[in-house]
Amino acid sequence: MTRVLVAGVDTSTQSTKVRITDAATGEQVRFGQAKHPDGTSVNPEFWWEAFTKAAEQAGGLDDVAALAVGGQQHGMVILDKQGNVIRDAMLWNDTSSTPQAAALIDKLGAAPADGDEPDDVTARGKQRWVKAVGSSPANSNSTTPANTTAMVITLMIGSFVAILNQTLMISALPTLMHEFDVPSSTVQWLTTGFMLTNGIMIPITAFLIETFTTRQLFLYAMGIFAE
Repeated sequence: MTRVLVAGVDTSTQSTKVRITDAATGEQVRFGQAKHPDGTSVNPEFWWEAFTKAAEQAGGLDDVAALAVGGQQHGMVILDKQGNVIRDAMLWNDTSSTPQAAALIDKLGAAPADGDEPDDVTARGKQRWVKAVGSSPANSNSTTPANTTAMVITLMIGSFVAILNQTLMISALPTLMHEFDVPSSTVQWLTTGFMLTNGIMIPITAFLIETFTTRQLFLYAMGIFAE
């Protein structure tokens, strides 16, 4: 008697797994697995590629009588009218839309604690976020909407602090050299270090404000960084 084979497909945040099983005994016959790309936003095409690789690694599906597919990554896939993917899918662990979700709760109220929701409520904030930053492929890998005002203010403050530090350093040179007998070579190294530090910190600060929310930066500074 020819045994009947069935296949189970699990697609998670990390990988796609294909298990071929004997339907009568539950014995695993073959198995395949393919990793997904890292990140919280992923091109859905990678999921299909991972499925085909995992199925091939499991020896193919030609002799399989039935196929069951399960997914537990809650990715929001946005399509155009023709059914084409227009941007990377934002996964469940993408927190870019936290401000938009909070704004929706303030405006409409939170979902009831009991009862089934008709759709994935986590996608509503993501939809607002995509509307804010745009759905073009160029925006697919953005982590937060650009905060242009904060960027400009940061650069202005950083430049002012850099000039102030440099002025104070220059005014302190005579005291360092004469009263404390610090060698001129050491003073030159200190001056160069000050200039390099100021030059490096300005773009780093601008990058952090562009990439993270104020809350995330605060938690990170407190050593309790949360996604």
